[in-house]
Amino acid sequence: MQLFGAENFAKISGVHTGRRSYNLMIFKFPYSLWFVFHVFQICQAEITTVTILQTTDIHSYFEHNVEMSNSINFNLMDSIRYERELAGGYQKCLMIDCGDTIQGSFLGAYTQGEAGIQFLNCMKYDAWILGNHDLDFGIDRLRDLLSMCSIPVINGNLIIRNSPPFPTYRFYQKAKANIAVIGMNASKLENWLGGDKSDNFTNTQATPIIERILPEIMAKNPDMIVAVLHQAYVENDVRNINEIKELAYRFPQIDLILGGHSHRKIAGKKLGNSWYVQPGHHGKTLGKIIAKVDLEKHRVINIQSTLIESSHLEKRENCDLLEKLIQRSLNDQEKQICFVDKKISSSGMPGVNCHISDLICRAIKWKTNVPVVFHGKLSNYEWKANTYLNELDLFQTIPYENSLIIADLTIREIEQIIEEQLNYKNHRSFNGIHGLYVEIDTPTNKVKAIRTKFSQYINVNGKIRIAFNSYTIAGGGNRFNRLKSIMKNNSIKIIDTNLNTRDVVREYLINSDTWNKNPKTWITFINK
Repeated sequence: MQLFGAENFAKISGVHTGRRSYNLMIFKFPYSLWFVFHVFQICQAEITTVTILQTTDIHSYFEHNVEMSNSINFNLMDSIRYERELAGGYQKCLMIDCGDTIQGSFLGAYTQGEAGIQFLNCMKYDAWILGNHDLDFGIDRLRDLLSMCSIPVINGNLIIRNSPPFPTYRFYQKAKANIAVIGMNASKLENWLGGDKSDNFTNTQATPIIERILPEIMAKNPDMIVAVLHQAYVENDVRNINEIKELAYRFPQIDLILGGHSHRKIAGKKLGNSWYVQPGHHGKTLGKIIAKVDLEKHRVINIQSTLIESSHLEKRENCDLLEKLIQRSLNDQEKQICFVDKKISSSGMPGVNCHISDLICRAIKWKTNVPVVFHGKLSNYEWKANTYLNELDLFQTIPYENSLIIADLTIREIEQIIEEQLNYKNHRSFNGIHGLYVEIDTPTNKVKAIRTKFSQYINVNGKIRIAFNSYTIAGGGNRFNRLKSIMKNNSIKIIDTNLNTRDVVREYLINSDTWNKNPKTWITFINK
C-alpha cells in the first residue's frame, strides 16, 4: 500500500509555516550558515512522528455485498488495521471518527444505530465526534448507544438534556507527543431535527467555545492541536452552517483540522496556519495524516496527508458482534411487503408528476387524516414492475428517520412556504404539495391561485391542517428559513406525531389497495 505517490506528493502534502511551525523547504540558499544553524537545531531537537487516521460519514455502510468479506467497510477495517500496524501500533497512531456514523444504511436503521457503535468499539477508536445524523434515532436511543460505546466522545457544542456534558477537548499521548483534540458537532442542529427531537438538546456554534478553551489548552503545553468537527470546508457557504474557514484563519494555534459532513474528498488543503483533511464518505477512503512534531519546542514541524482507498487484505479484522448484526439484517431486508405490478418512478417533480412523492403523500394523508401534505422524494430509487417490494427497497426509497409533523396554517402562510420551496424546485430538497391545486407564475415563481380539489377558492382567513416531515419543518438544513420562521409563530398549533415516515408508507402499502394509482398533478406552471 503506497503512502505518497510521487505524482501526487506536492498536491497532498502540507508544511506549516505559521506560529507553531516552520518550513525547511523555503530556503533559497541551502548551504548558508543560517541554514546550517537551523539544521543543527533540528538535529539536536527531539523529533517524533505521529500518524493520525480519520474516518467520517460512514453512515453504517457495512452491508453493500452479501459476502461480508467483500463489504466496503470490512475493507475499511482491513485498511485501518494495516495502517495502524505500519505506524507502530496504538501507541503511535491516533484514530478519530468525525461523525454521521450510525445512521444511513438499512443495517443502521435495522439495528437503530448499534452496528456503527460496534464498529467503533471493534476498531478501538481513540475518539468519536458526533454528527447531526447520530441524533436521528432520538435522544433516548442515543443515550442507549452511548452506554454501549467504549470510545471517548468529544462534543463541546452539544449538550443533551438530563445527561452529563461531553468534554470539549481531550489530551492524547501518541509517540511521546502530547496532542490536544477538540471535538465539535455541526452547529445549528435544529435545522436538521424538527419536532420533539430538537427539544432535548442545546447546540451552539463551535467558534466561541474554541475561543474560550484555547488559552486553557495552550497553558498545558500541547505539542499539537487538532480540531475535529462534523462540519465541512465550503468555499462559499451560502447556508452559513460550516465554520471551518473561520476557525482556520481565526485560531493560528490549531495545527490540523479534520472535517466531514459534506461527503467531499479533500486529501489535504492549507487553510491559514492549519492543514485540513476530509476523507469522503461511506468508508470508501481513509484519511492518513503524518505529523512531525518537535517535543522540545512543543510545535509541529510539518504535516503530510493522503486519502487511502479501502481495500481487502489477506488478514481480515475479526468483529463477531458486527458480523452477527449484519447477518440478521441481511435476512430481514429480504422480507416482502407487497407485489408491484408496474414501475413506480422517482423521476419528475414532486407535486407535478413524481410517482414516488405522490405515493408518500397519499400514505401520510391516509394515516393522519390530514387533507394537505408537503413532501418530496427522498432518493432517486424506483420500483421495478412485476416483482415483490422488500424492506431493503423501502429503505432505499425512504433512507431517513424523519417523523411527521402537523401544523394549522393560513392560505397566506401556505403561499409563502410554496414560494420558498420553489427556490429549490430543481433540487432534491424540494417539497411538492398534495391536496391543494396551485397555479405558479413561471417567470416570477409566485403563487397566482390556490384552490381545493372542488375548484373553490380557499377562505384567506381560515386555516388548513398540513403535514410535513420533521427535516423540512426544521428548516431543511437552513434552506427553508421562512418556513421555520412561520412555525415559530406562537399562534400556530404544531403536533409531532412521532410517526416514522417509512413505517407509515409500509403500513399503507400493506393495507391499501389504491397505493399504486397514478400521480395527480397538484402544481401547474403558467405563463411559461
